[in-house]
Amino acid sequence: MARARFVHTADLHLGRPLGFLPPQLANERRRDQRRALAKIVDTALERGADMLLVAGDLFDSPDPDPTDVEAVMVEFTRFTDAGRLIFAIPGNHDYARPNGIWQRLSSSKVHVFMDTSWDTVLLEDMGVAVCGTAFERGGSGRRAFDGFHTPDLPCIALVHASLEHFQGQMNGYHPFSAGDLEAAGVNYAALGHYHSCQPIETGSALYAGCYPGTPEGISFDSPELGDRFAIYGEVEDDGSVTTLPLKTNTRTMLSADIDCTSFDTQGSLFDAVRKYCQANNLVHLKLSGMPAEDVASVLEELSERFKESCHYISIDTSGILASSDIAEGDLTIRGRFSRHMKKTIEEAADPEAKRLLARALELGIAAFREE
Repeated sequence: MARARFVHTADLHLGRPLGFLPPQLANERRRDQRRALAKIVDTALERGADMLLVAGDLFDSPDPDPTDVEAVMVEFTRFTDAGRLIFAIPGNHDYARPNGIWQRLSSSKVHVFMDTSWDTVLLEDMGVAVCGTAFERGGSGRRAFDGFHTPDLPCIALVHASLEHFQGQMNGYHPFSAGDLEAAGVNYAALGHYHSCQPIETGSALYAGCYPGTPEGISFDSPELGDRFAIYGEVEDDGSVTTLPLKTNTRTMLSADIDCTSFDTQGSLFDAVRKYCQANNLVHLKLSGMPAEDVASVLEELSERFKESCHYISIDTSGILASSDIAEGDLTIRGRFSRHMKKTIEEAADPEAKRLLARALELGIAAFREE
């Protein structure tokens, strides 16, 4: 039987401006964020979690909108009224400050680690310890587990920090390595800061951690795309922690690059766009290449054509190069190159050769334009 059960979330960023979306849709997405918190609490109650762990950036700023504050208070109360505990830390966006939001949320059943040095709460009845540290704005370069003292009980540690070399990123916000986590003796690190769901493995089965990522995507950047998660975990008798990612998003952010050079017909372009369009998807497509004239004629109407097929779609055509931009009578080297390549493309029998030649024409014209 497990010593303790928990649900771990982070980086909700409630109140995010979401300025890349139309205002009405941005308001709707902020409601989606609040609904994600409610869904996380529902899941924690359904699974009998003893505690909810919030690893920073619950809000997008230290002075959040009252609507978001009220939503958090309602959900926190719903969880604690069921006899459960909440542990939370401020992050780099919703950092702690005197008489700020975290003091208002703190209560006998909502423990907020507001000090930038490590603190520990012993839960003797469960046989676990919960440790935490607030994000330190003025000293974010210090290593995450500096000053950490390993408790005698199996330990869950909340920290808003940066795993070194995470998915190609280098970040100076309280850096740490998997070796640091193992050396500290942390059985589970409830992490926040990075926005994609990623488990952290060490050399021992007893020590691990995880970034849950944002519960709802908040941009079209790659860490925000696809399904979003919270982490359900159980602390076993030997101190090891088993985890399970649980889907939290009601809508899905998708972004893709589409090279239009190889499309021979409008239908082939429509098929390429259509595969991203589902009712609950928010889609951003970046078009590039040098499409055939028939295909190029419909690019500007794509957003209108597919607006009923998904929740939101935006089309970026800034990467499109039109061969018509170069006049047939252009006597410069650029014009001669363009005519030669177009003639070669027309004479090529193999579709793959046509595609590669068209790509060469596209890159050549871009080079002439110093792009």
